[in-house]
Amino acid sequence: MKSANKPNRFGNSLCILAIVSVFFAGACGGDDPVQPEIPTDQPEIPSDNNDDVVVEGDIVFTVGDGSSDISTPFAVAGGDELNLEIKQKNSYTQGGKVYTVEPKAAIKLKAKNASNFVEDLEALSTQIETADPVVSESGTNPVTALYKGSFATLGQSFDFETSYEVYKTENGDEMPYLKFSEPKLVNIEVKQKATTRVIVSDTTYYDVVAKFEVGIEGVNTKDKLNETLSFDVNYTGGVVTTKDVPIELVKTEYRKDMLFHAPHDNLMAANQAVVYRDRYYSDGSIQTDTLSGLRFNFLEYGSLLERVNSSDVNGKGEVDVELAEGLTIKHGKVEHYTDDVGVERRYSSVEIPDFENLDISSPGTLDWENVDFPDRDVPSENLADYESEGGTNYFDTANPIDDFYFDVVSNICTTAFRYKYNGKKYQFLEFFQLAKWYDRFACVDGNVISFEEFRPSIKQLDWVSKYHYKELEATVTRGPARVYTSEFKGTFLDQEIHLICVDTVYVAN
Repeated sequence: MKSANKPNRFGNSLCILAIVSVFFAGACGGDDPVQPEIPTDQPEIPSDNNDDVVVEGDIVFTVGDGSSDISTPFAVAGGDELNLEIKQKNSYTQGGKVYTVEPKAAIKLKAKNASNFVEDLEALSTQIETADPVVSESGTNPVTALYKGSFATLGQSFDFETSYEVYKTENGDEMPYLKFSEPKLVNIEVKQKATTRVIVSDTTYYDVVAKFEVGIEGVNTKDKLNETLSFDVNYTGGVVTTKDVPIELVKTEYRKDMLFHAPHDNLMAANQAVVYRDRYYSDGSIQTDTLSGLRFNFLEYGSLLERVNSSDVNGKGEVDVELAEGLTIKHGKVEHYTDDVGVERRYSSVEIPDFENLDISSPGTLDWENVDFPDRDVPSENLADYESEGGTNYFDTANPIDDFYFDVVSNICTTAFRYKYNGKKYQFLEFFQLAKWYDRFACVDGNVISFEEFRPSIKQLDWVSKYHYKELEATVTRGPARVYTSEFKGTFLDQEIHLICVDTVYVAN
């Protein structure tokens, strides 16, 4: 390990102290990512919206036992795990007061196998394709940047996980911190083991050293700071002359999609949940299974103008409707458009004696994300409410069965138009709007895979109430008018959703 004790020093007033601690765990240790501990007492973060804020200073760091020498690689044996932690202490002066934060950074490197036996010498040093690394962020202040990726040769794999914390001021500026670059596999050295006597064997043994580098960069520091950490993974390689090299499953990953099927002939539009299971093997091959759910109706929807008590319910023409003796209203022709996927538009008009006796009620919404409507139907948070697509069972968290599961989400918005006459209310028109869809998840190999990102987005753009309408002036053919509109718009799997009912209610000249 490193034994020198002279620190690296940059700047003159801000001090970042980085202490790198190294510890090893056996190959049988846990696979949880390295997460630096966050102090229970969070520091007070200064706002830098003040003209007297000064951020300048030093970076001092030591490695391991106090050495500043990072030129010597960190060594890890095959089958073991290396955990490295960098602790920092950053101090800032604002208005004569010192503020301190302590961001952390960490690296975990795990070599899967203590030895690697192949059929070809070249295979010991040839890198094979692995899945793309996963980069993410978590937390707010600090924000923790996470990296998780793998390197592999035939029969051997190296898993890297890095993380570092970034503190921000009140206005969102990043405070100085140490940042890791993406790990690199720079070389794999293969040297035949020396022998002192003749050994009859079907295997030739080699010393293998996989060399990695991770850059350290000082961000938002007065003076430039760029260093490199080196890692040597040492293990035994063997070239077997026989053809009996076992192929092992290295890892399994899951991808997902929600497919849209356009309507055709007498079939409605549909959607289908799909999971792709990628199995990575030690010989570098990848086997992909496609697991498909059933086809469900894409969106069961409607936007209707129901002419109550009218013989012409479809609105093909103008029609007079006698609601009661001495009370007659007149419906206009309905204009209708639908695309058989998610669009339905209806427009009409109706003549009534006056507005003073017009009564309107409008409960419900199709916007399932709108919290202002507590009675709306939303996807259940209880997985036990989801039924298998085959209809044989509901999901059991204690005994999960691999299958696709669904839950129905259905919302209705109705608007009733009534006219008050002789102490009674007579309904003559109703807006009826419906949006029904099927929320799903999959259980594959005991893992729950959700499809939340594929849920529809339906927003309410306009609504109807006794006091919400667009007023129109009288014309030569009619008296004053009010335009009542109930409208919803959104998208579902890149398909347009547009449900609208518009009726112009007017008084006769």
